Amino acid sequence: MKILAMEWLKTKRTPLRLIAWVTPLLASPALLWYVGQRTVTAETPFWIYQVVFQCWGAVVVPVGASLLPGLLAYEEETSGHFFGLLQSRIPRKKLYLGKLGMAFILAMASTLLFIGLFLGGMALWLNVPIPWLAYLVGTMVLLVATLPLLALYLWVSFAWGLGAALGLGGCGLLLAALMVTGLGEGVWFLIPWAWPPRLAGLVGFWLSPSPLGGSLPTGFILTEISKGLFPALGVFLGLTNFGTRWFARWEGRAMYE
Repeated sequence: MKILAMEWLKTKRTPLRLIAWVTPLLASPALLWYVGQRTVTAETPFWIYQVVFQCWGAVVVPVGASLLPGLLAYEEETSGHFFGLLQSRIPRKKLYLGKLGMAFILAMASTLLFIGLFLGGMALWLNVPIPWLAYLVGTMVLLVATLPLLALYLWVSFAWGLGAALGLGGCGLLLAALMVTGLGEGVWFLIPWAWPPRLAGLVGFWLSPSPLGGSLPTGFILTEISKGLFPALGVFLGLTNFGTRWFARWEGRAMYE
């Protein structure tokens, strides 16, 4: 907890807090306006759910997951070229996990604020039933699916810098956008950037199915979820273990890198 508190104080010198709060403040009303243009039908709650998690999971998450750990590492680079971090008496493993934990806390806070604001606006202004359980479970699944991306980007940020993390985030954005279309069928569970929108979307098929037919058997949906959720957890644990071991031997980057 002390390391997380220390990391939180460090974010005062960065735009991290602003990014975490402003993104949902801008995204939620924009998405409310968009879904409010649609004529309400029996399928509207299902459609809105899918739009919400596809937009957040396939657009915001790939870029945000690169930006948060990228800026956490960049702050250490600009405040002494990692000297303070590498010379700390705190074990390297704890320092690395502290960075990863802070990135997840910021990502979780931003996601919860977005979902909360959207659902609040939906309850106030849209005459549409809200599948509360689907949104709750979908948000939890999306956050779990974001973990391997944060672990990957944190290592990339330390190894190659903020620019490399953002470049990879841009590639992830393109991949995620493709994977939520028909192109992702049969291969999405192999692509980490597809896990947040695809897994959250499957929760919608399970807990908020379309009333117009085409609903999928529960067993099939849960099997599909397990295809992405278990690999996401495995990749997260593997990348975290690799990252902590790598960081324990890391001696910083040259100024020209």
